Amino acid sequence: MNMIRVHGKKRGEEGGIHSHKKKAEAIVMGGAVLALLVVFFGMALQPAAAQTWPTEWILIGGDRNENGPQDNFRDVEYAYYNFDDEYLYLRMCTYGTAAFKSGGLDGRFKWFIDLDNNMYKTGGIGGGHVVEGEYLLFVEDANPEDGIGEVYLLYDIDGDGSFDDDWGQPVGGTYVTQNITNLSIAGYRISGKCVDLYVRFVNINISAPSRISLIWVTDQENPNLDQAPTTDFPDSGLRLGPFCVQCRPNLIITKYDFPDPVKAGENLTYTIIYENTGNLNATNVTITETYDANVTFVTTDPSPDPGTNDTWTIANLPVGVIQYINITVRVNDTVPNGTILTNYVNITSEEGVANNHTVDTVVVGEPVLEIAKSAFPDPVEPGETLTYTIFFENLGDVTAVNTNLTDILPQRVTYISASLEPNQTFDDNHTLVWNIGDLPPNELRTITITVSVNSPLPCGCPLVNFVNLTADGLDEVNHTEETTVVSAPVLDISKFDDPEPVEAGGVLIYTIYINNTGTANATNVTVTEIYDANVVFFAATPLPDSGNNIWNFSTINASETKTITITVNVTAPLPNGTLVLNYANVTSDQNVTNQIVISTTVKSAPVLLVEKADWPDPVAAGTNLTYVITYENTGNMNATNVTITEVYDINVTFINATPAPYLDNDTWFFANLPPDGKHYIYITVGVNESVTNGTLLLNYVNITSEEGVEGNDTEVTEIGEHELVLCKQDYPDPVEAGNNLTYTVCYANFGTLNATNTTITDVLPQGVTFVSASFEPNETADDNHTLVWHVGDLPPNERHNITINVSVNIPHPGGIVSNYVNITADGKPEGNDTEETRVISEPVLEFVKRDSPDPVRTGNLLTYTIYVNNTGTANATNVTVTDLFCDPNLSFVTATPMPDDAANTTWTNVSIAPGESWQITITVAVNGSLANGDIVYNCVNMTSDQTVIPELWQDTRVVAPEIFDPKIAVDQNGPPLEPGDAICYTAWINNTGDADSTDNPGNEFVDLIPENTVYKPGSLQINDVNESDDISDGVGYDAANTTIIWNGNITAGGTIKIRFCVIVDPDVPVGTTVISNQGTVYYDSNGDGTNDAQKPTDDPVTAPSPDPTELQLSISAPVPIMTPIGMVALVGLLSAVAVLRLRVRKRR
Repeated sequence: MNMIRVHGKKRGEEGGIHSHKKKAEAIVMGGAVLALLVVFFGMALQPAAAQTWPTEWILIGGDRNENGPQDNFRDVEYAYYNFDDEYLYLRMCTYGTAAFKSGGLDGRFKWFIDLDNNMYKTGGIGGGHVVEGEYLLFVEDANPEDGIGEVYLLYDIDGDGSFDDDWGQPVGGTYVTQNITNLSIAGYRISGKCVDLYVRFVNINISAPSRISLIWVTDQENPNLDQAPTTDFPDSGLRLGPFCVQCRPNLIITKYDFPDPVKAGENLTYTIIYENTGNLNATNVTITETYDANVTFVTTDPSPDPGTNDTWTIANLPVGVIQYINITVRVNDTVPNGTILTNYVNITSEEGVANNHTVDTVVVGEPVLEIAKSAFPDPVEPGETLTYTIFFENLGDVTAVNTNLTDILPQRVTYISASLEPNQTFDDNHTLVWNIGDLPPNELRTITITVSVNSPLPCGCPLVNFVNLTADGLDEVNHTEETTVVSAPVLDISKFDDPEPVEAGGVLIYTIYINNTGTANATNVTVTEIYDANVVFFAATPLPDSGNNIWNFSTINASETKTITITVNVTAPLPNGTLVLNYANVTSDQNVTNQIVISTTVKSAPVLLVEKADWPDPVAAGTNLTYVITYENTGNMNATNVTITEVYDINVTFINATPAPYLDNDTWFFANLPPDGKHYIYITVGVNESVTNGTLLLNYVNITSEEGVEGNDTEVTEIGEHELVLCKQDYPDPVEAGNNLTYTVCYANFGTLNATNTTITDVLPQGVTFVSASFEPNETADDNHTLVWHVGDLPPNERHNITINVSVNIPHPGGIVSNYVNITADGKPEGNDTEETRVISEPVLEFVKRDSPDPVRTGNLLTYTIYVNNTGTANATNVTVTDLFCDPNLSFVTATPMPDDAANTTWTNVSIAPGESWQITITVAVNGSLANGDIVYNCVNMTSDQTVIPELWQDTRVVAPEIFDPKIAVDQNGPPLEPGDAICYTAWINNTGDADSTDNPGNEFVDLIPENTVYKPGSLQINDVNESDDISDGVGYDAANTTIIWNGNITAGGTIKIRFCVIVDPDVPVGTTVISNQGTVYYDSNGDGTNDAQKPTDDPVTAPSPDPTELQLSISAPVPIMTPIGMVALVGLLSAVAVLRLRVRKRR
């Protein structure tokens, strides 16, 4: 153990406390003291900065008041530290006023300093010794006790980790003579309750930022320097720290401007780059920007402090982090050419560190274009001349180069001339271009353009004229001039009728013309028509927009005409000479209104018509004959006193009439016959039995009225019999099921008399569906399989056909189908026919099989879907599907429907109709041991009563995850690997297979921290992104098991990169030569939702040498370094020992 002390003042030794040693021991220790003082002075002679006590202290911790008030002067309440570039400062503050002596008790204030952070205290909380501390700094008042303390700095010279007292000297013994008198090395002060000590870093072997641990102790004066007695020490009994000393931030700030030079009126961007290149985070960092008076703040990213545009506060700036601030300002428009813009920024932190940077930017001048335009007159009327005057100049301080002026005229004007003819024109002289060239500063120029305003134009519609001025390197300037047009529409309405006069009940056509003769468009024009009560609306072109009498036109342009044609029907009857009045008006948004009235004369007269019909014709002798008289007034006026007279043949006898005759059996009288349609008289007579075939019966009728109008008709009826004939044909024959089949029924009357109440009945065969007939049947039954036509009268020698279209049903059993037809007259059968047709029909089976999914995950379920489709025209019966399960790697799980046999291989369907599909879904399990890329096979066949389908084969590719997980280890401190070095491991989990391994129960990655290392907190990264050590999300450092864990999905073709670091134990046992690490990936190889497979990241047995995760450890003993003065001291010490040995030998 070596000892260095600082002494405040000389004083005499106290008696009764120290023991005496032998002379030889004194000589030995005196020689040692000499040697150590030489060593000390070798260190002390190094230059040192002036020592200044800190004004603020960093709290280490507090301690309980343990031993009562008598000990308060040395019972520590709080402990502190601080440092500057040269010195470490340590402070103890007691519960009472700090002193070296109080109430007969001594006070010694000790600090144990540990540079490698392995110091500990023996003996628990009841006292003990401090071990593995490199230095002991303390102050006491013992030599002499004069109220002035002596400061000592001791260090463990023999490296055994203990401040021992092998020489057993009492207080006042050897170490007391080694007090440090050089205040540049160490010193103390007592201020109230606090005892402060300082020591120069170089004297405790600290020359760079370091982390140290401390233990403070207060005790009485005694030689047991390494003792931590029960007087007072930290309650925890543990070392305090580590604490970083000589650690401070270093702030760097730079700034760049863009563009440079910059133009007046443009944006200027400043980029501030700042970082902390020190070894301690900077706190409460403030960046302050000072803008030039010739710029205006625009924006910044990130945003400045609230309420400012020039200050940014950063609570914490970590070491090595580079940050940016981008600021945009606008250079004021009036800044002269050549002005220097000066921008200054500075940075400060709570630790008192500061820096700044200044950047200058040159402002260059530019032209400033200005343009204006006027129009005269404003407002202007359509057809007038309009004059535009353009004013333009350069208000800047530099000539504008390649200046061009472009004027775009409104589309509603026509260009006439300009004071300076344009160099180019486009768009039919609506785009005019002048190539001005150079435009010097402050030179005002004008161009006058003359145009004519088109006519017509909408009222108030503005004429918009646009002009712009451009030059090289400058933004366009422009001006828009609007001129109001004063105009108004004038709506004329005219109307014409046709014909004139018009017949009552006839058609009357009105034609309306609406013409805008004004200078502006008429908008929202409405035409309203009012009809006479004696007409009925029929049609119009265009159609009305509302009801039958209102038309809306959104716009009728000036000089435009709209036409409306209206057709009405004049009611009848009407008195001859009646006037039909018609009214129309027109309105618009512009309060324009006009109207017109037109009248049309009606002419009318009655027109009498009479017709007669007989039934039946021919008629048989001895039967009844019916006459139907049809009479009507087809005129447009009522007929009055109308008389109808009937003249009968001598071979008939009157039976009855409806209505009954007015006079006798042959005269009918009507006082008034309006033109309201047809009227009828039904007369029945009997044909005398003696009348022979071929006789003609004559009947005459006439009609007259008071207006002198008349008409007549004659009907001739023949006496005879009827003869009906029936036949039937089919086409095609044979016919395929699903196709159309056509039946043709032919029938005729070969007799001389009408066949009355003729009826044809056709009975279609089952298995066909009625589609249509050449004329529709009057009745149908049996789901359109019985068709009935009521032909009625069938005259002699008249022939007809009925074509019946049917479709042959699907399915159809095939074979012969029969069609039956008959004909009757007056309910009596007259004939029939049957037609037979052969139908061709058979089933056609399609057989399809699909797999899903494809590819399929090993160990997962695979679904086969079998489709059997009957595309034929007949039912397929006893259809049997057999799945052979050819591949042993597939096992049956379930099916829909379930198989019919115990072996789960056969399905049977009794019948599949045409167009019907039969689906079978089979689920099988894929063998979980198959490898990625394997193929599984399945085969199936099908039979039926009508056909056999050969085997179908289905191949499915199997996918599975494949894990390849290389790993490397890197000594972050560089080789060779030594205790205290950091090792960073990087593992890559690569899934080279075609299937994911999902996030299943349990960890997907586990890596045990290697023996003789400790995990470096916060070093874990997943895919190069920092990851919290907290394992609550399944990823992090599991401190309880000292493992790195990761949970998650390992996607096919994906990679998970895991990186973490460890620190090699500084006290790694001697003999340890290798630090080895191996992680394990757990994954789901068969898709069952569990991690059934594992893969080590590296296998030292199989990996090539050298193993990428096995690092050789190099342990070397520390070699003391001695200065030249120390070497002199060592020689002196050896000389003293030699003298001692000689004296001892002489005495012997």
